[in-house]
Amino acid sequence: MLFVVMDINNQFYKKNKKIALLFWFEYYILGGIIMRKLIILFMVIVSIFGVSCNSGYDVSDGHTNKIVIIPWDGVIIEEIRPNHDGVYEVYNGSQLAWLGAQSEDVMVNIKNIKFMSDIDMGNKPFDGIVIFSGLMDGNDKKINKINIVAESRVASIGLVNTLDNGTIKNLTIESGSVKGGRAARASAAGSFVGIAKGESRLKGLVNRASVEGEYRTTTMIGGIVGKLETDGVLTIKKVQNFGNIKGNAFTGGIVGVARPNSKIIIKNVGNVGTVYGGRSAAGIVGQVDGDQSVVCLTSTLSFNNVYNYGEITSSGNAPRRHIIGQYYNVKEITIDSSFYLEGMANGVINGGTVDGASEKSASDFKEKITFTDWDFATVWKIDNKYPILKIEHKVNKI
Repeated sequence: MLFVVMDINNQFYKKNKKIALLFWFEYYILGGIIMRKLIILFMVIVSIFGVSCNSGYDVSDGHTNKIVIIPWDGVIIEEIRPNHDGVYEVYNGSQLAWLGAQSEDVMVNIKNIKFMSDIDMGNKPFDGIVIFSGLMDGNDKKINKINIVAESRVASIGLVNTLDNGTIKNLTIESGSVKGGRAARASAAGSFVGIAKGESRLKGLVNRASVEGEYRTTTMIGGIVGKLETDGVLTIKKVQNFGNIKGNAFTGGIVGVARPNSKIIIKNVGNVGTVYGGRSAAGIVGQVDGDQSVVCLTSTLSFNNVYNYGEITSSGNAPRRHIIGQYYNVKEITIDSSFYLEGMANGVINGGTVDGASEKSASDFKEKITFTDWDFATVWKIDNKYPILKIEHKVNKI
């Protein structure tokens, strides 16, 4: 057929015009139709098998059109280029690993990170992001099988080692572990943040990973934040911890330690995970330090709509409390409309009692009426045991 068309100026065409025109029609007209049909067929195949054009690694499960996340292999690191709005979009584990591989000099220029997909870190070692000072928007996504064990000497470990005047919101760590390794000798560890500095904010976060001070120098352990630095201001709203938290010194289900002259505002927060601390343990904040060298009351803490459901244990006679393990030279502590499960700890705070926190039974925790002044329309809901946050998880779909 091709020979006949190319031979259009030769004798064959002159003697066989009708045959040549028929072949020309078949080649150009019908061929184009067939090509279009092949293109359509290819698009149908892509839609069925669900290759994700954004992530480059994810595929459909073939039944529900949900994206099946390919675990990070612990080797590939994929550079992220900011979009036209300057946002660094994270679609897979290799891109999150790229952020973790960047130095402080690079990270100071990255001010906006947004998760675009659920991520599976494959339980491969990940150092966490060394420092961050902007907005990290989880976009209601989940990180699965995270394994944060800093192998180099760092001051703290977590998804973000140090959050300096930054915000993390709308993100869930679904599974995995955070450990203060021997090589790192990190002093603080938390699932989301190792150390918080300046004025930082956490909102809409859920942790289900375990956090552990594996080495004796990792003394400040929190389910969400390891340590709030001196003069820091930390606002924590709509946050829950389900992970088991263990440390050899000061341990809290939400925050490990708050340093002198700090301020913590905690609202709509719950701890369900077990907490163990060698020297002090609590469901919410392990210890609040004051400046014992001067007679000065500095730090302030506010707890509103907070609960502890997890078992709190400690070494020997060390404090084990529902809200604060122990504190020194604190200016003010206010607790309002907060609750704790009976038998899980020994008291509400160390060194005194405050109004605003009530002991409840397991059956009480199942009833909305127990939690006076709580917002069950937009913030909370009751599962079969205790309140959980109404945090929507945006499932990846084609």
